[in-house]
Amino acid sequence: MKPLPIGIQTFSEIVNHDMVYIDKTDLIYQLVKPQKYFFLSRPRRFGKSLLISTLQAYFEGKKELFKGLKIEQLETEWTEYPVVNLSFAKCKSKQLDVIVKFISIALSELEVQFGIIDKAEQPDDDRQPNINFNTRFERIIKTAHAKTGRQVVLLIDEYDTLMLNTITDIKTQDEVRTHTSNLFSPIKDLDPILKFVFITGITKFSQMSIFSTLNNLTDISLYEKYCTLCGFTENEIRTTLKPHVEALADKLNCSFNEAIAKLKVRYDGYKFSDGETGVFNPYSVLRALDSRIFKNYWVETATPSSLLALLRENEDLQIGDLESVMLSSDFFDTPVERVTDIIPMLYQSGYLTIKSYNADFDQYEIGFPNTEVKFGFLNTLMKKFAIVENGKENSLFRRSVVTAIKEDNPEILLTHL
Repeated sequence: MKPLPIGIQTFSEIVNHDMVYIDKTDLIYQLVKPQKYFFLSRPRRFGKSLLISTLQAYFEGKKELFKGLKIEQLETEWTEYPVVNLSFAKCKSKQLDVIVKFISIALSELEVQFGIIDKAEQPDDDRQPNINFNTRFERIIKTAHAKTGRQVVLLIDEYDTLMLNTITDIKTQDEVRTHTSNLFSPIKDLDPILKFVFITGITKFSQMSIFSTLNNLTDISLYEKYCTLCGFTENEIRTTLKPHVEALADKLNCSFNEAIAKLKVRYDGYKFSDGETGVFNPYSVLRALDSRIFKNYWVETATPSSLLALLRENEDLQIGDLESVMLSSDFFDTPVERVTDIIPMLYQSGYLTIKSYNADFDQYEIGFPNTEVKFGFLNTLMKKFAIVENGKENSLFRRSVVTAIKEDNPEILLTHL
């Protein structure tokens, strides 16, 4: 069996080490051809960074990495473009000075890459950061274009991380928003020298202010043709991951189809469009197939601290209310300045997903996608904000239990207990 790429988000590493790769390159080929400004929202650990890495390899013209993949039969002209790849995924701090330094160091790495400064000039953590982010970012893109004579590909991964880190500190978040807006402000004016722009994140909440000038950004988060761009379909698991599923079936002493059914109950159920096609959580499936043990892998590693903060502030939350929530399509399309409603955050974080769509009323039903998420939510999240601390009862937990009793709802009561 080919090794599974547990935690590996670099396309070239997966290919060069002959690891399992779920081939999404036909979708990538569709994506890169007609337009050039895209935004994709997906939960953490759903393969956004691997998608960014694959796009980078494609635009850098590394044809040899795509041998045997679907795009090899589709692409007839492999052209090398300069790629500016900027990721905020690794910044975990809530402190403004640390965030500002992170942005500055990320830009200095690009400045070294494109020969704007020497490595010896690259600032370290102890130096005062150069906060002229917009002029530095513009110079990086213009230099990349000038040195190659070709349009530049711009890839921005987890654009909203810095905003989510500071979600409970409005003053700091406003300052972070100012810095990030300043950083991205040159993008629209650089349109003539940009080939392709792809931005990923979890939320849309700050897209309006951060990318206020980029009014031609196409949000493909709910496009049916791209709903499987991140995540595994059942067919992909049955084919590409077949040897690993067979090994799991042997361990569980069950048939291949029974093993698929167990994976399905635990890790399937995510839908990112109004169509019928859904996907499995890729991180949890890989971990389960690797260890051959069913656990709440994704919940244990992908819960944003910002979500916990919102849960603690949301006193009216009832677990029963999350089993089935009806929302209009406006819910998915309206960016807001700040996250205040827990439901959008639960959806965008991956704890809730689309269950069905009613075209007559233009409404989506959302709820828990699978048992990993439902019971992971209870076991991992509820205990973090529903426990008794320092001898003081948590009013939300008490109220939830009392409400369940008053409403004669033993199922919800037992869920809380």
